[in-house]
Amino acid sequence: MNKMEAAEILTTGWCPLNCKYCYIPKNEAMRELHNEIVADLEKGKPIERLKEIYGDGLKTLGFWGTEPTLTLDLIQPLLPQLTRVFPKLNEMSFSTSMIAFEPIVRFIEALQGYGIKLKVQVSLDGPSFITDKNRFRGAAKKVPKNFFALVSAIQDQKTEVEFHWKATLTTENINEMNGDPSKIDEYHWYFEDLDKEFDEINRSNNISLLKGSHTPTLTVPGNY
Repeated sequence: MNKMEAAEILTTGWCPLNCKYCYIPKNEAMRELHNEIVADLEKGKPIERLKEIYGDGLKTLGFWGTEPTLTLDLIQPLLPQLTRVFPKLNEMSFSTSMIAFEPIVRFIEALQGYGIKLKVQVSLDGPSFITDKNRFRGAAKKVPKNFFALVSAIQDQKTEVEFHWKATLTTENINEMNGDPSKIDEYHWYFEDLDKEFDEINRSNNISLLKGSHTPTLTVPGNY
């Protein structure tokens, strides 16, 4: 019988953003849920629950929620216990809108010496005519700015880190590009330029960006 080796845990329930297609409500109930999650993390409760299900066989752990970087500083102190309880753990992952990069820097530095690879999905939908509409004004510039600040800040650390883009398009975005095909080119050039800038900044063999990872997903639910 095959044993389960991968898990995702809920580490946040609230986010300061209000992205156009996000299905998670921004209300008091979610704030309360977020506070409950924080209390659990502070007590190390997720480790207990994971051990009941996976024993010591857990190899891959993902952090899920509204914006997982909001609680990375709470997960960081759990790393010694996590790696002791799950000696086979060799990969962690999370997705981020990159509203702040400093918590990610601290988490990557804390991972050094544990032999754990970190995969980071950067949520970025495309040029300003897409991202600024879907997320917030100025996001198409701010997200890459924070991303490259992060890449620059972790050049000397030893943790293996793999980044990839996560673009999401709405029907409105798609219709706009269909109406002006030059915007389809603009979409691809936007990410290709970011890929090139990454190569110019990054000099570490431990850090990588999955090129061509900007193939978009569609908002769900939606009419297509």
